[in-house]
Amino acid sequence: MERNPAQDTVKKISCPWSKRYWSYQAGALALGGLSLAYLLLARRPWGITSAWAYWTGWLAQVLGGEVSSWPYWRDMGLTVYLASPWLYHGTWSNLGLILGALLSSLLAREGRWRLPRRWPVALVGLAGGLLMGYGARLAMGCNIGALLGGIGAFSPHGWLFAAGLLAGAALGAWLLPRLF
Repeated sequence: MERNPAQDTVKKISCPWSKRYWSYQAGALALGGLSLAYLLLARRPWGITSAWAYWTGWLAQVLGGEVSSWPYWRDMGLTVYLASPWLYHGTWSNLGLILGALLSSLLAREGRWRLPRRWPVALVGLAGGLLMGYGARLAMGCNIGALLGGIGAFSPHGWLFAAGLLAGAALGAWLLPRLF
């Protein structure tokens, strides 16, 4: 039987990731290194939620909405991103994040669709995602910018955010099994 070079390549690439997980230390070093690289290249801390806001504003305009007159867009000089969110560097880092996660799951042979077994879990996840997005826009940023950007800049707000994040995660871990 003839060997398939494509299969050999996939086996070579996926081998390091397919049978083991990264340690917390390796993950922390990778995130720290990526955050530093982003800071050096973009000249600003890594953030995620602004690009989502720009995509949403662009989509609202495409569907006939007139969001360019809203204070968020007008007063902050962001209307250029309504015409093309592709101009914003965060769009490219978000796409890289999404494609990287997809590639990682495929290389680890974990890439498959999974539906929640109970519909309330899906509704809670959807509501939670919407509330997180709304909260991130109210706060003008998300945990990536507040935590990694703050700690990386040696700002006290990053460490305060970390304490709040840990407390909130502990509360959520305690509360979630009691509700579902």
